[in-house]
Amino acid sequence: MTLIEMRDVGVTYNGSEAVQALDGVDLAVREGEFLCVLGPSGCGKTTLLNLVAGFIMPTTGSIRFDGRPIREPGPDRAVVFQDAALFPWLSVAGNVDVAMRMAGRPKHERVQTIHRLIEMVGLEGFENAHPHELSGGMRQRVAIARALALQPRVLLMDEPFGALDAQTRERLQDELLEIWERTKKTVLFVTHNVAEAAYLGDRIVVLSSRPGTVIAQINAGLPRPRERLSDGIRDLELELMRTLPGYKEQPTLTTERT
Repeated sequence: MTLIEMRDVGVTYNGSEAVQALDGVDLAVREGEFLCVLGPSGCGKTTLLNLVAGFIMPTTGSIRFDGRPIREPGPDRAVVFQDAALFPWLSVAGNVDVAMRMAGRPKHERVQTIHRLIEMVGLEGFENAHPHELSGGMRQRVAIARALALQPRVLLMDEPFGALDAQTRERLQDELLEIWERTKKTVLFVTHNVAEAAYLGDRIVVLSSRPGTVIAQINAGLPRPRERLSDGIRDLELELMRTLPGYKEQPTLTTERT
């Protein structure tokens, strides 16, 4: 079932000079799919995510969620940003609770949900810690738990691991896949990292340089769980790299034995 559908979508930002961010984007996202959007910096990946979130409206074309036009943000679409954007005066539990409290959820339901989500993201024992007491990876776990608190149908993730070190990034990628498999959410994941897209995505959509448009849609076709250093992953990474704007094939180095 198609959950998100974009048809001929374009976005132009009008400031002192008009900047066209997206042009003629056609995209369909299936329910339950883990879809990665890959492209160079400034190609409109975040703009695409903001359209689905309902933060901005398209200049041209149309975008629908479950058959209905997207006109505003809604609890069925939750966003996880690169910066965890937690409330510094609230504890881990308080940050997870805040959206549910604003939505008027009863306390007993919120308490049960907080406990379940904190366990899901591996932060048991840190319920009362505040953001400044957490590592970058732990803060992103809180952000993911907060996004899941209202039981959205879609997780929109804007380079959520981009600011983390490589080791933490890989650990959180694995944890995110475990959460996705447990919750069956649809995930729309924006990245400019080829290895990340190849490891995570069921399907990878590649955008051109600005104005961004879809230049490739590649089905990963790899079983899960995946091995990062497998031949299948390496072949997929190379296929993705070859689709990216500006890619140049590197000459094969040869050495002679004497």
